[in-house]
Amino acid sequence: MKVSDNIEYTIVDGELLKARIKKQYRNVRHFAQKAGYSESMICKILYGKRKLYPWSRDLFADMLGIPRTEYKVYFGEGDAHG
Repeated sequence: MKVSDNIEYTIVDGELLKARIKKQYRNVRHFAQKAGYSESMICKILYGKRKLYPWSRDLFADMLGIPRTEYKVYFGEGDAHG
């Protein structure tokens, strides 16, 4: 399962502006089970702080299928600790 096909998201200057699960999933638990991540981790990414801190940047990069060597460029560097 490629998780990036199932999350709609907008990232501007390394900041997650919005993220939501596409409609084919009943709820976060259903999505988490299919994706192989814990429900609480998915919730933190979708509904938690907008800034992607280092731990969540790694996870979000993995979920979206972005190589970790590239996500720093993708997300932008600088104010990771906000």
